[in-house]
Amino acid sequence: MGEDPSDVSWNEPLLRVIVSELDEDVALQVQEISIPHASCSAHIDQYFDQLNIDRIKSLTSGNKILESANIFLPQLIFVGQALKTLSSWDASEKGWNWMIRTLCSLNDVCTKWQTSTFPHHEINTKCSPESIGVWNNPTLRASRTFIFEDGQPRYCEWHAKQMGQNLRLHYSPDNDLRRVRVAYIGDHLPLP
Repeated sequence: MGEDPSDVSWNEPLLRVIVSELDEDVALQVQEISIPHASCSAHIDQYFDQLNIDRIKSLTSGNKILESANIFLPQLIFVGQALKTLSSWDASEKGWNWMIRTLCSLNDVCTKWQTSTFPHHEINTKCSPESIGVWNNPTLRASRTFIFEDGQPRYCEWHAKQMGQNLRLHYSPDNDLRRVRVAYIGDHLPLP
């Protein structure tokens, strides 16, 4: 690190390369193209906004989210009611844009997660744990308990809030895996 590149072209975020290939008639075709590369953090920063836009445009339905989560949201694990909700949602649903932004933010926060506890405050929307009233009420607590991929029920007290449309996204950070399970997306769950 810190060494000068072997060629000044490595300082640029786009590399110009010559591609030579044989076409169907076995004729040599030569073209010069530019390809993005990321040899330093400045290059990555330059592409980040566009990559995020491309990711959001690709997530056009709940099924697309589930099908491409390992590509676009690899730090998230969808479990519980979120699986059912996403399988029937599309971009016309109330709160769709908020939900997509929140999922992307959860994923991105996970990629930078270094401490032992999840940094909830870094998510792009208001998040909080459930109140003590919910915690102490068995019925309300049960409505926030979801089946995880191992078949076990778990209480998901942390939730992202969309206040205008009264939506919630309940999630559970996994401190060992440094991933987040998304267990519920939908209307605000019952209160005391």
